[in-house]
Amino acid sequence: MVSEIVGVGAVLGQRTGSRIDPLGIRKEIQIFEDPKTGTWTLDRPAGKSKPKKPSEINHGNIAPSVQPLGVTIDYALLTTVISLAGLRRLSFPAAAQPAPTGADDRAAERDQWARTALAALALVAVTEQERAGYALRSRCDLVPDPEAPPEQSGRLELVRADGSCEPLEITAESALELLRQAIQRCRQLGLDWREEPLRLVPQPRLIELVQRSRELALAGQPPEED
Repeated sequence: MVSEIVGVGAVLGQRTGSRIDPLGIRKEIQIFEDPKTGTWTLDRPAGKSKPKKPSEINHGNIAPSVQPLGVTIDYALLTTVISLAGLRRLSFPAAAQPAPTGADDRAAERDQWARTALAALALVAVTEQERAGYALRSRCDLVPDPEAPPEQSGRLELVRADGSCEPLEITAESALELLRQAIQRCRQLGLDWREEPLRLVPQPRLIELVQRSRELALAGQPPEED
């Protein structure tokens, strides 16, 4: 299964930024860090102290700048392909050891229903995602175009070996029901199906590594570059 979203007619965006200090603080004014309190001061402390600019404490003007920021597109094209040819390459041995009398007579049927279960799982993912919507990021939600031609209206279709296409009427409910039937038949044929989600637990050394990193961050120590 491959799904991709392509932006058509993309144009690079730009973000401009500048600031005029409402207090009129000039950058020529030098400030210093007080080693006793850690705050800034206008008086040079005793010893060596490097002066700072007011912009380092969020004061002063900021010169205009232009930076790249995202893209703007005419429209987005979503294409999802479930390869039945790829599914036909897969074989599924039974969970239990076969009887010593010979080959499993139900191997072909087991492979067929296991492939059906995978195809149904992909259809559930497609239809449920369609129902949930596509929120890619902030200010980037995709919705179907009501004026799009039929071949770009978000429908599902079966593409045959000769290139001909047949529309398919599949909803989230019908895809889920197909998946349930396929799972039930797979179990009858000796294939396991996990009911509970697989929970991944980090190693203790990874937990300790995260804890030590957070301790350094809370202590105010800046990260070092590799």
